[in-house]
Amino acid sequence: MAIIGVSGKIWEIKSSLDSKSKLDINRLTTILLENRGIKDKKEREFFLNPPHPFKLKASDVGLDEEKLEEAVAKIKEVGKKGQSIIIYGDYDADGITGSAILWEALYSRGFKVLPYLPDRAKEGYGVRAESVARLKKKYPDLGMVITVDNGIVAFDEVKRIKEMGLEVVVSDHHKKGPKIPAADVVIHTEKISGAGVSWFLSSFLKKKMEVKNSFYDNDGLDLLAIGTIADQMPLVGVNRSFAKYGIEAINNTKRKGLIELFKEAGIKKGEIGTYEMNYVIAPRINAMGRISHALESLHLLCTKNQEKARDLALHLSRVNQERQNMVDKLVEEVRIKATRELGNKVLVVKGRDYNEGIIGLVAGKLVEEFYRPAVVISEKKGFSKASVRSVAGFDITKGLREFESMFESLGGHSMAAGFSIKTDKIDSFKEKFIRYANKKIKDSLLQPKLYVDLEVDFDFIDDKLLLALSLFEPLGIDNPSPIFLSRKVRVLDAKNMGKDGKHLRLVLNHSQRIFEAVAFGFGNSLSRIKRDTFLDIVFGIDKNNWNGIEKIELRLKDFKIS
Repeated sequence: MAIIGVSGKIWEIKSSLDSKSKLDINRLTTILLENRGIKDKKEREFFLNPPHPFKLKASDVGLDEEKLEEAVAKIKEVGKKGQSIIIYGDYDADGITGSAILWEALYSRGFKVLPYLPDRAKEGYGVRAESVARLKKKYPDLGMVITVDNGIVAFDEVKRIKEMGLEVVVSDHHKKGPKIPAADVVIHTEKISGAGVSWFLSSFLKKKMEVKNSFYDNDGLDLLAIGTIADQMPLVGVNRSFAKYGIEAINNTKRKGLIELFKEAGIKKGEIGTYEMNYVIAPRINAMGRISHALESLHLLCTKNQEKARDLALHLSRVNQERQNMVDKLVEEVRIKATRELGNKVLVVKGRDYNEGIIGLVAGKLVEEFYRPAVVISEKKGFSKASVRSVAGFDITKGLREFESMFESLGGHSMAAGFSIKTDKIDSFKEKFIRYANKKIKDSLLQPKLYVDLEVDFDFIDDKLLLALSLFEPLGIDNPSPIFLSRKVRVLDAKNMGKDGKHLRLVLNHSQRIFEAVAFGFGNSLSRIKRDTFLDIVFGIDKNNWNGIEKIELRLKDFKIS
């Protein structure tokens, strides 16, 4: 029988111990690793002691070393001719950091190189031949275009750019289409982020062209971590190496722009982890590409000027706040439309001139609230654009490819996608896609689940456990924070906390141990909980530092009356 908490989520317990098994730290570590799909000795060693990114080979991340060699040779050839290179990136945090990594690598080695990030509203996603033509007119010595975090499905655009007499190197990590573009070199893998592909290309270039004491030279690991984490790459395997060592790098970064951004956001070097990367740093970098221009974020990452860094950090934070307000306002409007669609297994909503920079965030909010894939379309005269988000188990890009003939362009991953479409085709697409989704998506996929690693008693929760859990950091996609279940926990105290009483603070007793707990977003459940009520609780474990005093604190994810 399914266990459902007050959140409405089904508790799915991944592992259990029989009554004869004794739980110790080693056993617990093994269980947590197995729950994350890490079972053999080699995988375990890689996870617990990930190698430094510099020790990884191209084949480890799915890249072809010969292609990297070929790309570096062509880049060097363009440099010898004295020609310019355009790095054509993307306007999200992955594309921005990837472009910055490659720009620094080329600039520090004497190349004439310019980063170019398209305007989301005017040019849209991906390399555009029209934009390159304008750049060629402005820079007559242009000899090469290198894409970062885009290009793998830009067949026609790459062909047109080649017809201009330019060399093209495509570096991307998005899903391939039925064919690959006819670029001079294609560097592609889906195992890592766009910034990851760029970092490998940059590293290869540096090995072939060592230049000492360069003003702009650094290993780029801080930017690699931002791109990897912001683009929601799974933090297992090679991406774990990028995240672990990249977080170390960002906590020691000397980039003036990042340091000023940390100050503006109220975070400190030395205390930055995946949470700060996901919810503080990445949104500010992304905000520029959503409602302003992404090039300002790239300038922040690369600037050596203190005053400019300070001004840009302030600007990014202000734009991010504006972005948050815009999202909140649009979510209110779209939510009304979405509630009319709840009879279907996918939500498809549209509206005139929705800001294209935030419709992806709005789609994500709909998925969070209604737990089904969501398509949000910004209708415009002639052509419209859409952002799509999905739920686990339904590959949204694969599904959309069934209707590819209806789109002007399409790209994405299993959980997120975007497309452009002629406005007069929207209604037909909506009807067909809803019919398709209603048949393809199983009801079970639309029931939100809360995955629990293991049931434990309070007497197992101590500093040794916290130390063992720290081995699993950095946490993220496919490596979530370990979650536990305890049954028949007695409530000693419960009260609301936070603005408008949206959260709960509890004091809980179980197996002769007492812990404080917080339950974010459960403030309206206080009426169900009285002193001496017994609860089954699902929780994570953290350390709370208050006035210099550290103590273990439980973070409740869900609960039910025992």
